[in-house]
Amino acid sequence: PLIRYCTGDVAAFRLAPCTCGTTLRTLDAVRGRWCDRITPGAREALFIGHLDEAVFGIPDVLDYRGEIHPAGAGPDRLTLFVKACPGAWSDAMAERLRKQALAVPALAEASREGLLHLAVEPDTREGAPSTGTAKRRIHIEPERNPGR
Repeated sequence: PLIRYCTGDVAAFRLAPCTCGTTLRTLDAVRGRWCDRITPGAREALFIGHLDEAVFGIPDVLDYRGEIHPAGAGPDRLTLFVKACPGAWSDAMAERLRKQALAVPALAEASREGLLHLAVEPDTREGAPSTGTAKRRIHIEPERNPGR
C-alpha cells in the first residue's frame, strides 16, 4: 500500500524540493521504528540502523551484537561484540569501530555527558554470522539490585 497507518516508523518531511518536480511534500528516509529505539542519553534516540551504518562501514566486519549493562550509579556500559573476517581482528580495528560508533549522534551525546561507556570486543561465539531478515537488536541486561 502507498499509505500505511500506525507502523511506528520514524521519519520527517523533506525540506528541499523533490528532484522529480512534484509539488507534494515527500518523506525523507525512515530512521527506524519507534518501538526499536534506545535512548542512551537525555535527548537523542539510537536507532539500530544508525549503528548498522557505522559498524558495517568498517571493512571485514561480518556481524555484531550489542549488550547494554545498566550501572546504576555510574555510566551504563554498551558493549559491541563484533564478528570479523578470520585474521582481521586487531586493536586498531577495535579502536576504529569505537570511533565510528561514537560518531552516531545518540552515542556521542551519551558519551559526552558521561551517561554511557562504549566498549568493542571480538565476538568469540562459535557459528556463522546471522543472515536473512532477522531484526538486529541491542540486548539490555536487567538492572541488578543487590539489596533485594
